[in-house]
Amino acid sequence: MVDGYDFGRHSRVLCVGDGSATYSISLCRRHPKLNVTVANLPEPPVVAGMEVRRAGLAGRITVLSQDFFATLPSGHDLVLVPSILQGWNSRQNRALLASCLAALPPGGTVAVAELVPDDERGAPLTAALLGMAMTVHTEHGGSHREGEIRRWLEELGFAGVRTTWLAAPGANVLLVATKPRDTSADLSPS
Repeated sequence: MVDGYDFGRHSRVLCVGDGSATYSISLCRRHPKLNVTVANLPEPPVVAGMEVRRAGLAGRITVLSQDFFATLPSGHDLVLVPSILQGWNSRQNRALLASCLAALPPGGTVAVAELVPDDERGAPLTAALLGMAMTVHTEHGGSHREGEIRRWLEELGFAGVRTTWLAAPGANVLLVATKPRDTSADLSPS
């Protein structure tokens, strides 16, 4: 996923739901000028903090306990949503993406990385199996197609949505969009 976009053009990244800080650590190792804030749900962020310290990146990665459906901290030029949408339903994902939009400055970027199935939800096999597992093992989860995620971003007011297909094991698509410089866009998740 790190190769699917030029993360080095950003300076402050908010990584939403990066449980053990895997994506954040990888980004900081690849881009030495990058600073990252990890926003995980309000559970003790012990694992993420431990992994960040183990990687020697405590000076560049901050871990927060945050209800990312309600609000996210501002001050970041990129919000990364790495492979977490499959854990939630459409309404919750729209609320999460609306929080991303509200947290970004005008001209800021959102990048959504996911493992998505095709339109028939049968391929790739890993995406189909993950969608099935999320349906069975989470209260609200399931698989979401690239077109659904694109539609959520556009309906919420993000502009210029671009899709890049990836060959990464944890995510096969990266959708990148921009918060318009005109801040009069409706920020409600509907």
